[in-house]
Amino acid sequence: MKRPILITLAVVCSLVAVWLIGMATHWLEFYTISSTSNQPTYQPGSIVFASSLKKTDRNSVIVFKRPNNSIWIFRCIAKGGDQVEIREGQVYLNNVLVNEPNVWNEYSIRKSDLIKIKDIIELNKIPSRKINDSVYAILATSKQVKESHLNLQINARPHFEPNKNIYKGFYNSGYNEDNIGPIKVPEDSFFVLGDSRHDAFDSRFFGFVKAEDVIAIVLN
Repeated sequence: MKRPILITLAVVCSLVAVWLIGMATHWLEFYTISSTSNQPTYQPGSIVFASSLKKTDRNSVIVFKRPNNSIWIFRCIAKGGDQVEIREGQVYLNNVLVNEPNVWNEYSIRKSDLIKIKDIIELNKIPSRKINDSVYAILATSKQVKESHLNLQINARPHFEPNKNIYKGFYNSGYNEDNIGPIKVPEDSFFVLGDSRHDAFDSRFFGFVKAEDVIAIVLN
């Protein structure tokens, strides 16, 4: 009777030891998503697993620390040496439009058209808000907009309208959050964005993420 118990305890202790080592070295760790910035990919409260053994690459979701030692999670759009540009809310990497099927952008839609795509809105749980009696704003992916068969345009701040709240280097160049660049990402750095583009305090606002500040890469 004692032998199975001892074996079980040994296995449990080994697993706990492996987990503690993983936590200490970040080769395997879990994080809870606390904000809405990465919707629709991750909902607030979602748990993600990450590892320091995985290499940061374009489209990786990375875990990194900010100067105040807080932990942030965003998608890597570009890495050192890449040229990145945001043009009217759409991202271009090395002069090529990036396909981002899981990114939420904000679109204005007439109330009459909103009623027409009611089934799509309900099926995909697309958030909407009233702008006035005849116009609404929705948060949707490009795929969902395509399925609606409506000619909707991303709500983007005009080129000539700078936003003083963005990263100082971008603001000084006359950019805003929806129109940046083209800019070259510094070596050993990354340009990151939240998947909910109108609800993310990301590289557009705090600048580049240094490679030394990356803790781990999300696995799921």
